[in-house]
Amino acid sequence: MRKTRYKVVIEDETRLVTLKEFRFTRKAMPIMVVAAVVICIVVTFLLIAFTPMRRLVPGYLEEGDRKASIENIMRLDSLREMYVRDRAFLNNLATVLNTDRQPGDSAALMTNPSPMTADSLLPASRIEINFRKEMEQRERYNLSVLAPLTAEGMMFSPVNDECVITNASRESTTAEILLARDNPVCAIADGTVLATFNQGGSDGYSVIIQHQKGFVSRLSRLSTPLVEAGDRVDAGQAISLQQANTGRNSHLITLQIWLNGKSVVPATILQTE
Repeated sequence: MRKTRYKVVIEDETRLVTLKEFRFTRKAMPIMVVAAVVICIVVTFLLIAFTPMRRLVPGYLEEGDRKASIENIMRLDSLREMYVRDRAFLNNLATVLNTDRQPGDSAALMTNPSPMTADSLLPASRIEINFRKEMEQRERYNLSVLAPLTAEGMMFSPVNDECVITNASRESTTAEILLARDNPVCAIADGTVLATFNQGGSDGYSVIIQHQKGFVSRLSRLSTPLVEAGDRVDAGQAISLQQANTGRNSHLITLQIWLNGKSVVPATILQTE
């Protein structure tokens, strides 16, 4: 049986000269194709790696060009930040010099020239997450732990110069306070009266006052209040007398304090004898 053979001839047609001639059978054809592909890949790699053609590869940079590009990018970023800061300063200065604007704090009109985005912030580590959970647990189940810290910067006055918090309520969020009969009951800090109402029966009246920094106080078991809703009160100002009780030499009133809606132990921030 005669084998089929293939022939590949490379000729120079201008001179009618045969440059190269290849002969192979059908079984050798795959090998020849693979060899041709490998040769093309090797030649392409050599051309790109060792000739100036490598500059045509997308994203390729010489080491010196790469360093120069990084330095230029950093300079551009610094110039942009300086421009934003200078622009913010000029805008703030123009606002301050504007005589037609309404008086106010010019610092509140200034914007942050370099705000941090969420992408630039690192995620919380495991230690930070555990610490936050621990503090939330302590705040939830031990209200007196953070109370002295939350009162920092606030001055609280006693409800009366001669009042006493009972020992049984020193760790409670509802402080029971003893004071002599007919003594005035005073506001523990400056604020605005939110409400006055009668609780009915022997519980008497209650007065709720909104203070600064998110504090709210409620004094209960009082006689007729000397203030009403909307009144401004100062620390130590009398807001009521204690409820009359002729059967005892002293009378018991109650005090509750909240900070941003959370109960605070009054004994930890209220100085009494």
